[in-house]
Amino acid sequence: MTPKAIVYLRRSDAQQEKSLDQQLQWAVDMATHEKLGLNVTLPMLAQAQKSRASNIGDLYFDDAITGADLNRPGLKAFIDRAMTDSSVTHVMTFMFDRLARPEHPSDALKIVNKILLSGKWFVTSDRKMEPRLRSSERGSGDDHSMLATFHEARAFRVKLSKRVLGALAENAKAGFWSGGSAPFGFVRAFINVGTRTVVRLLADGEKVRMQGHKVAVLPCTFPACAKLLTAEELKRGKQALDVVGRIHDAYFHGLHGLKIIANRLNADQIPSPNA
Repeated sequence: MTPKAIVYLRRSDAQQEKSLDQQLQWAVDMATHEKLGLNVTLPMLAQAQKSRASNIGDLYFDDAITGADLNRPGLKAFIDRAMTDSSVTHVMTFMFDRLARPEHPSDALKIVNKILLSGKWFVTSDRKMEPRLRSSERGSGDDHSMLATFHEARAFRVKLSKRVLGALAENAKAGFWSGGSAPFGFVRAFINVGTRTVVRLLADGEKVRMQGHKVAVLPCTFPACAKLLTAEELKRGKQALDVVGRIHDAYFHGLHGLKIIANRLNADQIPSPNA
């Protein structure tokens, strides 16, 4: 019987680490070299991403999800298949930090050992671990090495988080937007940093990167933004800013508390921002 493999891929975001395509290409090449059955192709990955699935064939993945989350849908399905499918002989992931960058490294070690104890080989780009038929067969050397790897992966995640938060803070201090939807009545504008001019407006959820450009939030009535909006969009934006003005006026005239102000707006039949 031909040995059978499944593979797990992960990346934290689209600009970070090896792409899912690169990780999958490694897995396909490894399966070919080891003569493993692996029902995975690059077009299958693209198809799954388009449909926002986390599994297709022998491929499991999580895209733009932190390695600290051990309840990722792709990871959970991957572990379940590894533990229950007797036809699977090998489980693969590019590196251990693709599997997890957990808050408690021992939690990730338990996942690997559970898979090894189920009789599966565990294959990464830098090691190939034999299955263990009983817990007494655990190799302390392997366990120590894996634990050190997961500790290192966690430390990298913490360091990366601090660096990202620092960059976001500096971005905000410079007057630019650090992510998320624009506030009520405002728009996200793509700004040329050198000239401080609005290049274009961004749709909800749209992400754009270009050297020398950043995103700012501006009132929809800001002249450079207003001329880029349709008449209907500008009308809705002005109505939203009027509501924001009413909220501010209510607060400064003694109506303190979100619930009190919301009740006043509801009484005046003013719809919520997402109505």
